[in-house]
Amino acid sequence: MSIGQHAENILSAWHTADYGRLEVEVGRALLRCQTVIPRSELEYEQHEVLHSIAQRLREMGYRSSRPDMALSAVFLLLQHIGTNSAATTPSPQNLS
Repeated sequence: MSIGQHAENILSAWHTADYGRLEVEVGRALLRCQTVIPRSELEYEQHEVLHSIAQRLREMGYRSSRPDMALSAVFLLLQHIGTNSAATTPSPQNLS
């Protein structure tokens, strides 16, 4: 699974207020960050942002009764990673 897909899965779980799924998706993102080596500088930067966001969500317990500015920034970054990862990742058709 790509960094962008992890970002999109976290966003989807947050938007549907499915905190059980959010916990699972954050865990998957953290596991990916611990086990997959980035292949480019862009992927490395996205990897670092995803890791920081996942840790922050885990630390806050996956819930926030009142979104603050920092939390809003977290979700803007996730949206950015999701869209930019999809735009910069070549499709299998483009590799041949």
